[in-house]
Amino acid sequence: MEQRSGIRTVDPLTKKSTTLLNNYFGYYFNTADDLFVHPETGDVWFTDPQYSWFNELTDTPPQLQSGVYRFSPATGAVNIVEANLGQPNGIALAPSLRTVYISDTAATSGVISPFLPSLGAAFNATGTRIVYAYDLDPTGRWIGNKRPVYLALDLVPDGLKVARNGYIVTATGKGVDVLDEVGTLLVRVRIVPFPNTLPNLFSSAVESPEDQSSAAGNVSGTWCTGADGLVHRFKRVM
Repeated sequence: MEQRSGIRTVDPLTKKSTTLLNNYFGYYFNTADDLFVHPETGDVWFTDPQYSWFNELTDTPPQLQSGVYRFSPATGAVNIVEANLGQPNGIALAPSLRTVYISDTAATSGVISPFLPSLGAAFNATGTRIVYAYDLDPTGRWIGNKRPVYLALDLVPDGLKVARNGYIVTATGKGVDVLDEVGTLLVRVRIVPFPNTLPNLFSSAVESPEDQSSAAGNVSGTWCTGADGLVHRFKRVM
């Protein structure tokens, strides 16, 4: 039986997983790609692009358009909060709890048809590869005032995290780009030589304990996955 994309918890001791959500009123999610948990409401915000189909990780063609959702584990309610992105991918909440960042990686996309198998995905240099910022309403339920803050230099901004000092960290294929809160590129950390690519970040980009008293608010302790199958780490970028 095909495993459906969704949100699950895993007990680190027993390794038992529990499915919290894997469909929207009977329609299966596409790729439940990235998420954050709001520290006050407990709601899970997640992106749902269509890369499972393009990467042949599922036999079922997408049943939903790409979107961003908010899920309440307490009530089971699920709401779509953004439906105007081609392939929403990375998502992160600023430490102020007032701004949500979402990357749109529609520059890498493909054909979707119920009559054809997956034909994979291709990169279009003129397609969307932008990180957007949104205002989060005081109740933590809705986002608005969408504005672009960063156009990735070459490939797409995949994984997305925000450091405690507000710096935005995103995996952009050739390395990790570090931006200030308005999207100004501060530094690029090259992790792997091209044509290997760096598709994702999988841990929070935060200050390490020894840096928390620093006025500079250094980004450190970020782990990354490469398309070469290796895991990379940089301890400090500034």
